[in-house]
Amino acid sequence: MSPLADISLPIHNALIYVRNTGDWDVPAIDGIGHLWTSKTCVAVGCLPDIDGVTRIIVGDAADVPRTEHETFDGRIETPSKSVTVESVYDHDLAVVATGTPSTRVRIWTDGTSLSSIIIVGVHRHD
Repeated sequence: MSPLADISLPIHNALIYVRNTGDWDVPAIDGIGHLWTSKTCVAVGCLPDIDGVTRIIVGDAADVPRTEHETFDGRIETPSKSVTVESVYDHDLAVVATGTPSTRVRIWTDGTSLSSIIIVGVHRHD
């Protein structure tokens, strides 16, 4: 099966949110590192729009390609039973139905703090 989304675009503020589709809490972003979490969200730093495009691949964890650089493997609360991947300006890039109120999410990058690729694998019904 292929990923649900595979897009390349410039990302304003160099930040992607992987979050509960309904209500969610913005992680405390301190500018140190490239990944921040809250109970309902993972924020991932990426390539600034001024430097080019970021490729974003989203899908079931079993179906997405992977890099050697797994940045996150954990759970977020998803009372909406779905995960939204979006830019900081509320531009939805993908929505994945999970069927569960807590969802395991895995994220891979190119290994740099300003990654030009973000791969999001969602474990549905897990």
